[in-house]
Amino acid sequence: SHGDISKYVKSFIPRDDKKTNKRLDYLIKVLNRKGIQIDREDAEKLLEGIWKHFFEKNLMINLTSKAGVSGYRVDSSKLTLGNAQKWYICNHCKRLTTINIDNVCPNYLCDGELEEVDIDKLLSGDHYYRLYNDLCVQPLRVVEHTAQLNREEAYKYQNLFKEQKIDVLSCSTTFEMGVDVGALETVFMRNMPPTPANYTQRAGRAGRSTKSAAFALTFCNKSNHDFNFFKEPISMIKGVIVPPAFKVENEKIGIRHLYSSALAFFWRKYPEFFDTAETMMESDQFGYCGYVEFKKYLDSHPSDLKDYLLECLPQQIAILFGVESFAWTKWLFDEPDEKYPNFKRVYDLYNTEISALENEKMRAFNANEKVDYISWRLKNYRDESVISFLSKNGILPKYGFPVDTVELLLETKGSNGGLDLSRDLSMAISEYAPGCQVVANGKLITSRYIRRMPHEHWRMYDYVKCPNCQTLNIELHTEDSKEHLKFCKQCGCGFNETEVKTFLIPEFGFIADKNIAKPTLVKPERTFKSEASFVNYKDDMPEAKYSVNGKNVGVTAISNGRMAMLTVDDFFVCQECGYAIDAHESKNPYVKTIPKEHTAPSGKKCNHKNLDKFSLGYTFETDVTLIKIYKPISKMEKAYSVLQSMILSACSILDIDENEISGCLQYQNDGSFCFVLYDTTPGGAGHVRRLNTQNMMEKLIKAAYYRAKNCTCGDEQGDSSCYGCLRMYRNQKYHDILKRRYVVDFLKDLVE
Repeated sequence: SHGDISKYVKSFIPRDDKKTNKRLDYLIKVLNRKGIQIDREDAEKLLEGIWKHFFEKNLMINLTSKAGVSGYRVDSSKLTLGNAQKWYICNHCKRLTTINIDNVCPNYLCDGELEEVDIDKLLSGDHYYRLYNDLCVQPLRVVEHTAQLNREEAYKYQNLFKEQKIDVLSCSTTFEMGVDVGALETVFMRNMPPTPANYTQRAGRAGRSTKSAAFALTFCNKSNHDFNFFKEPISMIKGVIVPPAFKVENEKIGIRHLYSSALAFFWRKYPEFFDTAETMMESDQFGYCGYVEFKKYLDSHPSDLKDYLLECLPQQIAILFGVESFAWTKWLFDEPDEKYPNFKRVYDLYNTEISALENEKMRAFNANEKVDYISWRLKNYRDESVISFLSKNGILPKYGFPVDTVELLLETKGSNGGLDLSRDLSMAISEYAPGCQVVANGKLITSRYIRRMPHEHWRMYDYVKCPNCQTLNIELHTEDSKEHLKFCKQCGCGFNETEVKTFLIPEFGFIADKNIAKPTLVKPERTFKSEASFVNYKDDMPEAKYSVNGKNVGVTAISNGRMAMLTVDDFFVCQECGYAIDAHESKNPYVKTIPKEHTAPSGKKCNHKNLDKFSLGYTFETDVTLIKIYKPISKMEKAYSVLQSMILSACSILDIDENEISGCLQYQNDGSFCFVLYDTTPGGAGHVRRLNTQNMMEKLIKAAYYRAKNCTCGDEQGDSSCYGCLRMYRNQKYHDILKRRYVVDFLKDLVE
């Protein structure tokens, strides 16, 4: 690359009369050794002649940087490399060289003499010399094996690895589950896994065959998490593994397994529709369509399906969904509910896109333009496995927990380029945000568009983060929604209209830039940060009062508490085609709208010339418990320290993994903070609601207090924290402000 050559440009002849350089120094030393006395001026003229000779022989190539800096380099095609016949060592500086003119050392400002040396004897004990000369160097083929590959591509790489046609698999954590390569001997982890369970799964991949020995090596970077376990590796290698727990009465699990059961019974009766997306979603020449037949099938209320659902679904879920009367089918077809996946919407979107592509293909054909690219896209849509298609659109459960997933789409030949770039929406708003870069299967992919659907717009919310209490105030975006955001719903602080911002939910996914590059050694562009906030503001939420050591503690448990996840950064977005850039890329990131010409995902120029400012966000419902201790907290870091101690202690007393519960803070009008604990499982797992008893609240407060008090980090003052008290993998961004003395000071009078 010639982007910035200025730092590599050196003067062939010294610019300053008072300074010299390597070329002038060596030339004068060689001439003096030959008995030719020469002054500096004549030596510089001689160097100038050598420089001109290079150009006469066409040995130099001109380079000019983007900044206009010019320079020259030797044309590499004119160089001839060969094995050195003799080696020399300077008796003064001890530098080695193969260049010898009258035994003059070519090293800058060295007046030593060169002596011939036996290089093999001199470097016989040198580790790297032996490696370079004796090591049997062979090509090393490394490929990616991650969840970003589709199933066929990943399976192909796994088989090639087994056949030893691939030497190294570079894996994400998906290699923990479902991949078994018996001959695998070595596992190298590029960072410390979050928990002993993760470590055991990853390290345990090696040495499964009786003919191989296991070797697991973990590289620890400078993060607090890695550094902690570098000092105490046994606590990771022999750590306690807690079995997972979850709530079976989960609506999100229930509805998707209900849908999958219905489709399974349907396909058993009509196997001709169990093939591709086309066979299920499009009508054939006789008007026969899988989607239409599926609706007819459910309208007939098949008794075998009903009996099966009543037997396998928890009674509470069966009643909620109306299994007896097939009431749940209204959400699938006729009366969409945003809480549940809707098949009719998927059907309409599919056929709208197919119709648009067919029309575009016909237009291009009539205009004598190439139609190959459009044909590839049509083939990709139609030939996708019906299971994969319905999973991606949320109708069927995916591998892992059923969350709201979105995809980063590539407009490439083949089915998304052999990739499956799917993410939970809460992660996608930061990892797939426009401008973010993803490395997948040897490709550097840049997200550029927030995907729009024909005749459908993104859901939007207006919001203000209160400057006084940090509470996130949100309202559904309408013409008059800003009228409802004049005062904070928590502390009453007034807002200016300029403080009101808008976030959109990128529920249809993202589209990558067409320019896909090869990854370099430079780290891809950063991932945007996102933060979670509790956004229920009802004053009538029932609060239970518990007495802990004579002090009142208020607890509110909510089964469908509303949380919002927002990006910290803003984006300028085209509301017509979804083109978007990071607000900081614009010349004025503080305005609401900027003019910018751009192309739509189709490659055509977009008619809409303005980009409007939005944040990216996501709202979800889960089980939430609010804990209010009636004491003021002056410092935010003190509140965060208490919150982290409560999260870890709750996981401990409930005997669940520490990733099952997260939390945030909610400011109260009396100067105190409400500690918000919520289940990370979508829809809730029932964990935090179990805390809503007198006994559990006493246990939680005591566990949080003694977790901090009994630790020894930060000396007697407790001016620090560690993985034994407040730190964990997920709260690394708070490690620098967490102090166990804050927890001890705040909870002391509730325990002692």
